[in-house]
Amino acid sequence: MWDEQLDHEVPVRPDLLLQSSVPMPRADFIEHEGKRILRLDYSGLSPGDFIAEMRKAMRVIAQEPPGSLRLLTIPTNQLDERMADAIRRYAPEKAKHVVAEALVGATAFHKLLFLSNKAKYSLVREVFDDESQAKKWLASL
Repeated sequence: MWDEQLDHEVPVRPDLLLQSSVPMPRADFIEHEGKRILRLDYSGLSPGDFIAEMRKAMRVIAQEPPGSLRLLTIPTNQLDERMADAIRRYAPEKAKHVVAEALVGATAFHKLLFLSNKAKYSLVREVFDDESQAKKWLASL
């Protein structure tokens, strides 16, 4: 199962989570122009914390009906091979539930990974520099 795939390789640091000044929750439903959007904010996370938060988000995503979810993702400012591997592993399960996804404020590597999954899973995906543009686009679908 997707939830157990990375248990052996994720160094979760609870001590950092307790001391974090980053606002929570990381996965939160918002509404924009009458449309429900799941906003995932991974900004500022270390690789281990990113993977732990991705797991939490996947639990939320998996509860949604297939092909129904509008997703707005704000990536972490760093991305290593372990994180990219986690994104690739979770992509098939996430794709089942997502109707459209917007990526905001991404690096070139994020964009490459994001758009490669777009073609692989036939997803409606776009990259934006601004969160308000991403929300408007998601609400228009």
